[in-house]
Amino acid sequence: MRSNTSQYEFKALLPEFKDDLPLVAFLPTSLLTLNEFQFIATELHTRKLAHPVFFLQEKVANQGSKLCQESGLHHLNLPIQNEVFGGDKTSNRLSKLAERIARKLWGPAGGLRFARKRYAPILDFQIDAAMKLLQVIKPHTLVMGSGRTAQWELAFIKACREQGVRSVVPSVAYAAARQDMVKSRKGLDYFGSYHKDTFKRFPEQYAFDGSTNEWVSCYPAFTIWEASAKGALLPNPWILGGGICDLILVSGQDEFQRNIDEGVDPQRLLITGLRSHDLLFKSLKKKEELRREIYQKYSLSQNEKLLIASLPSLAEHGWLDKDQHQKEIHFLLKTFMSIKANCLISLHPRIDPEQYDFIGHDYGLKISNEPLGNILAAADVFTASFSSTIEWAVLLGIPAVVVDFYGFNYDIYDHFEGVSIINVKSSLQDKYQTLLSDSKKWLQASKKQIDSSGNLSPFDGRCTDRIIQAIVDPGRPS
Repeated sequence: MRSNTSQYEFKALLPEFKDDLPLVAFLPTSLLTLNEFQFIATELHTRKLAHPVFFLQEKVANQGSKLCQESGLHHLNLPIQNEVFGGDKTSNRLSKLAERIARKLWGPAGGLRFARKRYAPILDFQIDAAMKLLQVIKPHTLVMGSGRTAQWELAFIKACREQGVRSVVPSVAYAAARQDMVKSRKGLDYFGSYHKDTFKRFPEQYAFDGSTNEWVSCYPAFTIWEASAKGALLPNPWILGGGICDLILVSGQDEFQRNIDEGVDPQRLLITGLRSHDLLFKSLKKKEELRREIYQKYSLSQNEKLLIASLPSLAEHGWLDKDQHQKEIHFLLKTFMSIKANCLISLHPRIDPEQYDFIGHDYGLKISNEPLGNILAAADVFTASFSSTIEWAVLLGIPAVVVDFYGFNYDIYDHFEGVSIINVKSSLQDKYQTLLSDSKKWLQASKKQIDSSGNLSPFDGRCTDRIIQAIVDPGRPS
């Protein structure tokens, strides 16, 4: 097994810092947290508050290396999983095939034993690497993407606790609650009815999915057993920070209360707002100017209201197959065409724009080439599926319509009276047209959004400052 976790290699990749500024490490878990952390790290560096360094796992290594080089930030690539086996993807596939055979021959217990045997060296390796890395780098704080994923975060949380390194988890979007997360846990490895011994031994790792009447776990059963055996299992994996990270930065009072309800110590929580909220705050201050620019840039009709639509990435997230996804997208586009208003389409960052060229060719609708946060304040009405961007509309006082023809049935936005949730297709066109043409009903919905926004975020343009201060402030929990 080849390892690149030696102390020599770690030291060689970082310069000798000649001042007393703290070193803050970042462990992004996705491209979303990578981009968020890149901005925060750049601010720490520019303001001379800390020396930031990124720990990049395989799935963000290429993009992360590029971003760090462009920003002048330091980074270390974490060892990749294949190095544990000393092989390639083929050997991993063969190992998983053998596990499936063991499950078929000996049932859940046989499959679980084989899966644990396969996962054990991976977790051992990650814990060893995390321990060595923190010993050598000696960061003041480790900032993590969610503080609850099984990919590297379990290992680093354990290492932080044993070495006294402060762990911080900032919220970068709506943090999915357990009732939302259970819907994405699919397969026998998550089902309590299949792994009955695991469910009996670790009931706190399971949550009930009312749509399937099944108790499901946040992690596969083999991860639960191995993480527990190695002292790396989180007491509550359904929340940011897993219930034990030192400081969780939440967007507002609503998220603060959700964590309290989950049993999180309030001393571990701090309301900061999100960095994206500052961008929205700035755009709101120049709303009329932004609106003129958007209308001119996309050649919109000056006499018509503006609907901004964020198309749901149903296939990209694995919620629907490609054919059904296309049918749903075409239904939405036809509905947009049927209303008397301008419509500007915003594509999710995960979506390949080339796959959606037909929107302009077949429907004549305009697609924004800017991030949604840069244009949303210009909208009269916003529509999306269940997305954290609905909260953006609440903050901006923009009536919002959530489309849910896909069986999600989430209740996360039920308390926002200015958000309409539509799950009957025949009602959608009328809802759009009413909000866009009836000024009285639009004003009522807008006021309800504004009245609801206070618990979402401080929304004062200083959220980023609070996040940065919390990261470097040694007075916060550690």
